[in-house]
Amino acid sequence: MLARNLRHALTIRDLGLRALAARVGVNHATISRVLAGRRFCDASTLAKLEVGLDSPLWPQYRPGRGHSRGEDASAP
Repeated sequence: MLARNLRHALTIRDLGLRALAARVGVNHATISRVLAGRRFCDASTLAKLEVGLDSPLWPQYRPGRGHSRGEDASAP
């Protein structure tokens, strides 16, 4: 779900890997591996990505509804 949320955030912002990498200070190869599901990012990397994208990426748990994309987490 992290990779899906990250890809969604990049898509809606029309932002590429290298642009995001430069914005947040994370190697573009790391971001690529996260997107491909070959790497799980640590808390520091996740925080940088979420701040740089101004979007929660970690799946939010909502009782009775399971997990959702970050942008839907505040919906009733």
